[in-house]
Amino acid sequence: MRVVLTGGAGFIGSHIAEALLRQGHTVLIIDDLSTGQRDFISKYAKFVQASILDPACAKAIASFHADAIVHQAAQIDVAKSMQDPASDIKVNFSGTLAILEAARPNKTPIVFASSAAVYGDNPDIPLCEDADTYPISTYGVSKLSSELICKAYERTHGVPCVALRYSNVYGPRQATRGEGGVVSVFIRALLQDKVPTIYGTGEQTRDFVYVEDVADANMAALSWLLKNRHGAVVNVSTGRQTSIIDLHKQVAKRMSSSPACQQQPVMADTRAGDIMHSSLDPTKAQGIFEWQAATALSDGLRHTISYFRAQADGREGDASKRDASKGDA
Repeated sequence: MRVVLTGGAGFIGSHIAEALLRQGHTVLIIDDLSTGQRDFISKYAKFVQASILDPACAKAIASFHADAIVHQAAQIDVAKSMQDPASDIKVNFSGTLAILEAARPNKTPIVFASSAAVYGDNPDIPLCEDADTYPISTYGVSKLSSELICKAYERTHGVPCVALRYSNVYGPRQATRGEGGVVSVFIRALLQDKVPTIYGTGEQTRDFVYVEDVADANMAALSWLLKNRHGAVVNVSTGRQTSIIDLHKQVAKRMSSSPACQQQPVMADTRAGDIMHSSLDPTKAQGIFEWQAATALSDGLRHTISYFRAQADGREGDASKRDASKGDA
């Protein structure tokens, strides 16, 4: 199968690329490298450097004759979305619209990366897909709006789309931005023997899901979409809550050689757009995709810390794993 992957040089996208290649698919990665890294791109994938808003992106999709599109490219920084809402809407909503337009001529199926941010600060957790959506950040608004335009294109133009609402994704290659970025923030700080900062009380909770589990969810969603040819909105999560203060304790315990691990984190004011509690019910994904998160937080943190330690030591981290991902492509 021929699959276009937008954002394939990014944190989550690069793991999805590997999963696609392991399954023997031919992959075209489209990424403008504004936040993604060229080093994350497998040598077994084709690559076009372009913004999803650039006509070159649509041209590349058309010439590739894709069987499916996995759309991961996005502006993922919630704080930045509040500071520069117009840019967030442009990249996330207008960018998704551009991908839908590229998919329209051939009704190419799309798996789209949405977010738990669409729910806002909803106390009825863990949240099911039919829960009320009240996003409080521009990022959440842009993701919810993108879901709606995907539904409209399915009804009007026959472009089927599965929207995956990610909870807080973490793992190797993660930058400090994004909804799960607190994990890499803590690890990077402690590796430099710096005391991390927690915004808010620390009692806020998040549903942390490991990046390789998220990649597997995309594979399951893609398979389901190609078989059923109609859309769905599905949570990708563990259904479990972890407080930020407890997360810090778990990371510090595993990195106890750093003196900063023995100190309490610095506490700072809550940031605009941050919610208090977040956890998503993964039951629907288990039911229709036969997918569930397989990685315990303790194991995921161990793998992630190992990766960042290797990076800090000048080693290649998980590069050998990327090379092993060519499959039959």
